[in-house]
Amino acid sequence: MAALYSTIRTIVLIVAFLVLESHSAKKKFDESAESARIYVKRKKVTKEDLLTGPDEDDGAKGELSGMVRFFEGDFRMGINDPKYKRILEYPPRTVRVASFKIDRYPVTVEEFQKFLKAKSSFKTDAQINGHSYVLLRALRGRVDQKDVNRLSKKLKKGEPWWVYLPRATWNQPEGEGSDIMSRLDHPVTHVSYHDAHAFCTWKGKRLPSEAEWERACRASTKEWTYPWGDTFRRGSMNTWQGTFPTENKLGDGYEFTSPVNAFPPQNERGMYDMVGNVWEWTNDHYLEYGATREKFQLRKVLKGGSFVDNIDHHHHHETTANHPVRASTRKGLPLEESAQNIGFRCAKSWDVVIPEDPKPTTPPRLHKLEETWEYKKQVKERREKMKKLREQILRKRQFQILRSEEL
Repeated sequence: MAALYSTIRTIVLIVAFLVLESHSAKKKFDESAESARIYVKRKKVTKEDLLTGPDEDDGAKGELSGMVRFFEGDFRMGINDPKYKRILEYPPRTVRVASFKIDRYPVTVEEFQKFLKAKSSFKTDAQINGHSYVLLRALRGRVDQKDVNRLSKKLKKGEPWWVYLPRATWNQPEGEGSDIMSRLDHPVTHVSYHDAHAFCTWKGKRLPSEAEWERACRASTKEWTYPWGDTFRRGSMNTWQGTFPTENKLGDGYEFTSPVNAFPPQNERGMYDMVGNVWEWTNDHYLEYGATREKFQLRKVLKGGSFVDNIDHHHHHETTANHPVRASTRKGLPLEESAQNIGFRCAKSWDVVIPEDPKPTTPPRLHKLEETWEYKKQVKERREKMKKLREQILRKRQFQILRSEEL
C-alpha cells in the first residue's frame, strides 16, 4: 500500500511540474507578443501643423510682420468675363504654384525706414528722379491754389488726376512739407520695382510672382471675385466710394492710405490688404492680348488695386485708372515708376515635402500559442516524458506485483 501511495505521489509531482513549465512558456510568449504591439510613438506631422506652426520669419506679438505658408498645388487664376481678355485676366485657367511663403501684410513705412537706415547709401528712384506721382486731390488745401494751377501743367497724360510732384518720396508722400510720423503703420508708397526688389533682397526674400500673389489672395481653388467670396463686403478694404475723381464719400473712413491692419483679414488664411489700399509689385513681366513683347518689355505686373480704385466693373477695360478692385485685377507699369498708391510685399520660396496620408497597413498577425513551433516542440517533449513516465510506472507496478506473488 505504501508503495502505491509513493507511486501516485510521484505521478502528481511530475504532472504539476509539467503544468508549471507550460504556464511559464505561455507567459514568455505573451510578453513577446505584447512587445510586438509596441511601436515608437512619434507625433504625426500634418499639413495643418506645417501651415500653423511657427515660421522663422514670424514677427513678435504686436508687430506687423510675419509670413503665411502655401503648399504646392493648383488653383484657378483669372476671371470669367470676356471683356477683360485684352489685359489677360480672361480666360480663367488652372495654374500650378510651387510651395512658397508670402508676407501677411504689405511692407510698412516703418519697415522701409529700417531698411534705409541699414542701407544709408541707398536712394529710391523717386529720390533720384526728384519726382513721383501724387493724387491732385491730395494737394488741395495743403498748397496754394496758384501752386496747384502750376502743378496742373504736369498732370499725367491720360490720367489728369495724377500730378508729377517734385520731392514726393516715401518719407514725403504729398511732397515737401508732408511727413510719415503718423503713418508708420501705413504701407510704404512712392516705391518703384527697383526699390521693392532691393528691400526684399535685403530681407533675404524676393517679390512674389503674379500667380503666387493671386494664390495667396484667393487662399482657395475657387474663382471668387474677392478674397473672401463673390459678394462685396463693406468694411473689408480701402477703396474709392463715390464719383471718381471728383467725389469720395469716405465710407471706409480713409481718403488716402490706411494702416495695413485697419481692416480685418481678407481671407481664411489671415492675409491683410490683398485688395485695396495700395497696388503691389510682382516679379512678372506685363503683357496684353495681341501686343508684342517689345511693347511691354520694360513693365512689371501690379496687383490688388488701391484707394483710388473701386468695385465698379465698368471702367477697367476702357481706361488705365480707377480699376475695379478684385482678386484678378492687374496692370503694368515701367520698373522705375512710383506713385502715392504703389507699395509691395515680399515672398520666399519654400522647399518642403508635403506629408502624404499614411497608407493603410495590415496589423502584424499574432499567432496563437498552439500554432508556434516552440509550443509544439514543448508539447512533443511533454508527451515523450509522459510516455516514459507511464512506462516506468508500468514496469515498477509489474515488478511490485511479481514480488508480492513471490512472497
